[in-house]
Amino acid sequence: MVGEETQDILKVGLLTKIAGNYKKAEMESECVEASQEALDLMKGLSGEKDAQSCRCLLNLASVYQHFEKEELARNLYAQFLALFDSQNGENGQQDWS
Repeated sequence: MVGEETQDILKVGLLTKIAGNYKKAEMESECVEASQEALDLMKGLSGEKDAQSCRCLLNLASVYQHFEKEELARNLYAQFLALFDSQNGENGQQDWS
């Protein structure tokens, strides 16, 4: 049987695909909700500094940008850049290079 964590990781992938379909269909609230749920689930599984969590963060920023929510998109892109800048491999931090 597949473990709960593995099921949750699969759910993140499905939510991301669903969000993409909502985006193509111009269904803003459903797209944002699915993208946010994927991000929250991934952060709960792996933490906000995990590369997959950051990918979900970028997906949500892209959704906001697509639906012309520039301020929300800009804030999420800035959050990603701050996380990226902090990943230098020093002091036990991950090195994304």
